[in-house]
Amino acid sequence: MNVQQWEDTGSDNQKWDIESVGNGEYKLIAGHSGHALTESFASVTQGTTVVQDRWRNELDQRWEFEAVGDGYKIRNVESGKVLDVEESGTNNGDDIHVGEWTGDDNQRWTLEKPGTQVVEDGTYTIENVRWGKVAVAEDIYAETGDNIELGEDNKKLHQVWRVVHLGNGEYKLVNGAGKNKVVASNSAGTGPVMLQSWDNNPHQRWKIEQDGDNYRITNVKLGKVIAAPAHIRYAGRNGQKVQYTSWDGEDDQRWKLAEVDGSDIIYNS
Repeated sequence: MNVQQWEDTGSDNQKWDIESVGNGEYKLIAGHSGHALTESFASVTQGTTVVQDRWRNELDQRWEFEAVGDGYKIRNVESGKVLDVEESGTNNGDDIHVGEWTGDDNQRWTLEKPGTQVVEDGTYTIENVRWGKVAVAEDIYAETGDNIELGEDNKKLHQVWRVVHLGNGEYKLVNGAGKNKVVASNSAGTGPVMLQSWDNNPHQRWKIEQDGDNYRITNVKLGKVIAAPAHIRYAGRNGQKVQYTSWDGEDDQRWKLAEVDGSDIIYNS
């Protein structure tokens, strides 16, 4: 089976154990199957796909890592070619194969240990990178069913969020004004992001992943990120509903988290 790229869902088939086999070389073992990343047919042809196969300790299953900027190029020991995404594709299901090193971004890879806590527990504003506005509860009392929308950063209770790490790189986002009211998706995976009473279901759990100086926030159940989409009418205005969409790397899907001191919060009256 060919190895493909896919948006991060946290599933075991997206996790790889990287184990040294000596001489600066490594095997990459798929988390769900225990099989090794292998250059298909031990070919040295440009564009050869990579597959998972039982570990045979052959050169076509051995890989070298070389730091390049903030990431790595991953080179097959037998062919000397590097992992890349076919035709610089950005879609789910695009094949991973090997090719000559060109230095393009489709050949650069970052390594992230699953479950790492990237944001410390605390109270934060969550600001959209594209619009410069923060995520707020639509009502100052933050009731169940309230939509999450864009608004000005006035440090009011319904505009700040308590970020709580739950383990395994997952978080709950608790609104400052609601009694344990958390950000959640609905089961259909459509419409705006909303508030629910916390009951620890996957719709209420979020992965927060660093993306440069910013963050993407992904729903554990849906595998989609929160965004303030630019393509809708009145985009970027106060009151725009925060949605969830498939990740495509746009700034309306990126967020800044700024910790808030308790003395700066304005209590709603």
